[in-house]
Amino acid sequence: MSSACGFTWAAVIGSGSAWTRLIVVAALIGLVAFAPSLKRLEARHFWGFVVLLVAVIGFVVAVFTAGSYIGNLVGPTLRDLELSSSP
Repeated sequence: MSSACGFTWAAVIGSGSAWTRLIVVAALIGLVAFAPSLKRLEARHFWGFVVLLVAVIGFVVAVFTAGSYIGNLVGPTLRDLELSSSP
């Protein structure tokens, strides 16, 4: 499933082999399973989570923005090169 901004779940879980996807999903399940219970969360845990979440969101935005910029910059040249090459 893809949205207007070009987001796909394959980009999040990886477009590699089935083993790659399985490892990523298993790691996410492990993080949820071993996370401290909500009753034990302290203020420092909450703020650490917020900082980590902001950093990850910032990284994802930077990667998609740079990819879009580079695609617009080099895309037409690569498209012309592909069309002019032999099949």
